[in-house]
Order: sequence, then structure tokens, then C-alpha cells
Amino acid sequence: MFLTTDELKTVSTVAVVNLITNNQTEIVDEVIEENIDLMKSYLFKYYDTEAIFAAAGDERSKIVLKHLKTLVIFDLYQIRRKDITPEMEMKWDRAMEWLTKISKGDIEADLPRKQVDTDGDGTPDANSTFMKLGSRKNYKNHW
Repeated sequence: MFLTTDELKTVSTVAVVNLITNNQTEIVDEVIEENIDLMKSYLFKYYDTEAIFAAAGDERSKIVLKHLKTLVIFDLYQIRRKDITPEMEMKWDRAMEWLTKISKGDIEADLPRKQVDTDGDGTPDANSTFMKLGSRKNYKNHW
């Protein structure tokens, strides 16, 4: 598993997590998996989400762990309708803002890049390009 209940101690105490979930680790595991899926939906465009979330130990991205822990704790507190502090909401907003910027290509993270097939043989062989494409809005002339 990418993240364990014990690792949530950097954002909350394990005792609080156990109190919220009534010592049911399945609930925490499910909330972790739900938030991993959420993060994958933002990261998949440019990054290899399978490689990111298959990493273990020190190979895991610290920034992904940080934001995942924030999202998980926020969801766990909502389960018990426990008071969510303004600081906690601010951290959740920051995590979601980071994910939004990643998905739009506004920022780039040090994560494994998604592989693409460049030579048409069906085997991915190069990193996807990290390029934001767009166009300029056309304006009508007045004459």
C-alpha cells in the first residue's frame, strides 16, 4: 500500500484517526484508496500514475505523500463531522490547487513521466511531452 494509517501521524495523531474510524483500519484504507484515485485522475495526463503509486518507502514522492495525507485526513474528519479548522481547509485547498495546476500543465513535478509510443510499434518508448498547447482568440475586424 502506498500510504499506511501509521504514516498519517505527520498530519494527525493515530489516536484521533482510530477514534474517528472506531479502530476500523478498513475505513482508513478505503479513504486512502479513494484519494489515490482522485489524485490519479489529476495526474494521469502527464505522469505515470501506476509507477507513482507503486513506489514504496523512500522511493515515494514526498509532495504526493504530503497532499495525499492532507486529503485523507480532511475526509476522515468529515466522517465524524469533527470540526474542520480553517488551517485544515487551507491545506486541503492548497492540495487541490496543486492537483489542478498539475492537470492543466501549469506546473511540472518531479514524477515519473507518462510513456508514449513514438514509433508506432505499440510499445511506449519515450516520455510524453510536457507542453501546454492553445491558441490565441480570433478577433473580427471591423472593416
